Amino acid sequence: MWIIGTILTSILGYFLGSVSFSIVVVRWKSQQDIREFGSKNAGATNASRMIGKKWGLAIMFMDAGKILLTVLIAF
Repeated sequence: MWIIGTILTSILGYFLGSVSFSIVVVRWKSQQDIREFGSKNAGATNASRMIGKKWGLAIMFMDAGKILLTVLIAF
């Protein structure tokens, strides 16, 4: 039974990891594509340059939350 749980958690982690909160939040806040600004990297640091440090920090915690959620579901 734990093998099925491992497989399902891996699939969930894959799909959660594919969500880029920096792309979503920057598009929501400024209607621009983060990948066309600054370092052209869709990460929290580039997002903080574009929409502010508070939002960059929030995006960093959202990205970390994806990992935490997957681990909690795995347990």
